[in-house]
Amino acid sequence: MVVHGEGIQVAFEVTDKEQSVQVAYTGILTVPSARSRDIATEGIFGADGVLVTDSVLAKHDENYMPKKVADSLKAKGVWQQN
Repeated sequence: MVVHGEGIQVAFEVTDKEQSVQVAYTGILTVPSARSRDIATEGIFGADGVLVTDSVLAKHDENYMPKKVADSLKAKGVWQQN
């Protein structure tokens, strides 16, 4: 779950199904990044165990399309599901 804070601050959790790490990020986080199964981030662990990061990269497949674009295509009747 992504929690939005002040401005462009967000917090989320990453897990490998065995251990989880809380992440704090300041920046624009794309929706797919927030829900991605494959994510890479780097940063520094704070004293509280939270990873403070300045970059978040997410893997997208070749069929990725931003929700706003897909919604617009659907509204125009030109949406083609792969």
